[in-house]
Amino acid sequence: TATRYAPLAIDGLQVHLNATEVDSLVSLSIQDSPISEPFLAEYLFGVMSVLIQYVFGGALPIAAVRFAHAPRTDERLYREWFKAPVHFRGDETALLFATSYETLTTRRHDRVASELLQIQAESALSNLPSTRSYQDRVLRFLRMRIGEGPVTIEEAAASLRVSARTLRRRLRA
Repeated sequence: TATRYAPLAIDGLQVHLNATEVDSLVSLSIQDSPISEPFLAEYLFGVMSVLIQYVFGGALPIAAVRFAHAPRTDERLYREWFKAPVHFRGDETALLFATSYETLTTRRHDRVASELLQIQAESALSNLPSTRSYQDRVLRFLRMRIGEGPVTIEEAAASLRVSARTLRRRLRA
């Protein structure tokens, strides 16, 4: 089915989804090994971002992109492409999405893709914890930034799509 949506002919390509109530982390591997080749990682995530935009029409914005390798060109170009913060030299290559499955709708209908997405969404939702924690969102953001130096309250707030003042207030509660 994947080759129907993108001209990828990679045997053993695996897409991993780690979903919580507040966000979802998507990573890729080939035959159970993380993708270490920078060009391939960038290409695959670039294709994924185009497909996501095509199918969901912006209803599923990328919250952050993380690459295990160093940037191959100006980091500004990565941010412009993904329309999200892009971090390099991390522990893994992954896309982070704000989870909002309840309101997610597709712009283009495809029966097979719709059925696969429905099964995947129901599976992810069934594994979610029963309580929603704002602190979990903050911890997820901090885990994504481990090893990248100090994090400002403004960066954390922007990633969580709130003001710095709101973030401080919610963390105090």
